[in-house]
Amino acid sequence: MDAIELILLLSEVPGIGEKTLAAVLRRNAVLRRTPEQMLRLPPDELAAEYVMRREVADEVAALTPATRDAATALGRDLRRRRVAVLTLLDATYPARLLEQLDNPPPVLYAYGSMDLASKPLFAVANSNGAGEEALAACDQAAAIALERGWHPVTGHNRQAYQRPALVARRGSPFCGPSLSTAFLVLQVAPGDPVQAMVGEHADSATIARLRAQLHLDIQIAQYAPQDAHDFLV
Repeated sequence: MDAIELILLLSEVPGIGEKTLAAVLRRNAVLRRTPEQMLRLPPDELAAEYVMRREVADEVAALTPATRDAATALGRDLRRRRVAVLTLLDATYPARLLEQLDNPPPVLYAYGSMDLASKPLFAVANSNGAGEEALAACDQAAAIALERGWHPVTGHNRQAYQRPALVARRGSPFCGPSLSTAFLVLQVAPGDPVQAMVGEHADSATIARLRAQLHLDIQIAQYAPQDAHDFLV
C-alpha cells in the first residue's frame, strides 16, 4: 500500500477529516513511516500521534484486509482513469493554494491539465434561488472575464453553478468558445436536478425538453475527456 492508497483508505473512516489527513501525511513524511507501519500501531499511539479521537483510532486499528484491498483497488482504478491524487506534500500540488490558504486541502483529485491551476481564474457565486435576470447578468460578467483571458472555475452539480462553464463552452458576443474550464467538485448531489424539479411522474419528453432549455443536456462530465485543457478537482 502506498501513501495515496492509505489516504483513500482513511478517507472512508468516520471521524477522519482534513485535519487528520494532513497530520497523517506530515507525520509519516517526518518519520519516514510506511502505511503498513502506521496501520500496525495500537490505537493509543494512533490517537496520540495523528490527532485522532480514541474511537476513531479504534476504527483505524480494526480495518480489515478486505477494506485495505478495496482502497488499493480504488487507487489502481484512479490511476487507470488518469485521475491524479495530489497531497499537500507533492511538488505538483498547486502553489497558489499553499500560499493563500491557512489550511489548504490535504488531498486533491485532479483530471486533465494542472497547468490551468496557475492561470488567471475566476468564479461566479450564483445562489440556488437566483432568478433568470440575475443569472443572465452573471453570464455577461463571465463573458467579459473570458474575453480578457480568465478561465472560469465552476461547480458541476447545480444549474446556477454551471452557468459560467456553459458560457465558456457556447462562446459569447465577446469571444469564441473557451477550451479551458476548471470544474470544482465540492460535493456530488445524487439524482437529476430536472427530475427533482418536475417530480418522479414526469414523462421522458418533458424531462428532455427542460434539460435542453436549462442547457443541462451539455454534460459537464463529458468536457474533460474531450481535450487536455480541463481539470477536475
